Amino acid sequence: MTYRSCLEAFDDGVRSRLNYPLHMGLYKLSESYRRIQHSRDGVVRIAEVVNGKSSPFSLRSCTNEDKAYWLRDLPTNVAFRVGYEIVPALRALEFDGVLKSQSEAAALLVESAIPPHLVKWDYLRDSFKNKISSEYASMRNGQSNVLLVVDDALSLIEMAVKLLPSNIQNGI
Repeated sequence: MTYRSCLEAFDDGVRSRLNYPLHMGLYKLSESYRRIQHSRDGVVRIAEVVNGKSSPFSLRSCTNEDKAYWLRDLPTNVAFRVGYEIVPALRALEFDGVLKSQSEAAALLVESAIPPHLVKWDYLRDSFKNKISSEYASMRNGQSNVLLVVDDALSLIEMAVKLLPSNIQNGI
């Protein structure tokens, strides 16, 4: 689905999860975190292709022909994933033996911190969503607004995970 904003994507993720509650959290948290890391790897590969350091055949998350669409949609995909997988998985950790107070604290940390992050992600996305050449130019200069979005999401998740017991931290 195409979203107009990261907030819309996040809210849709939250609403969609209501129909499919999680009964275990660790596997979903780990899986989603790895998917976002995989997306980060995809952005890095695209930057290498744009800079001529790698062949277009090195791309895994997209093809050379659709990399612009993949990059454009990545901020909203990450926002959806945080709403649909990360926050619910943090809450569902109570079914994995985490104290409800700890799992709830981690979920609330993300929920309370997410609004300004979504605004930031939209701001970064606005810089390239209509003209991907600006993102490619940034990549040629060693920067990437898409990478900033992904890294920010990973940081937010890592901040929440630090509130959890070490066995859960190590499982992610």
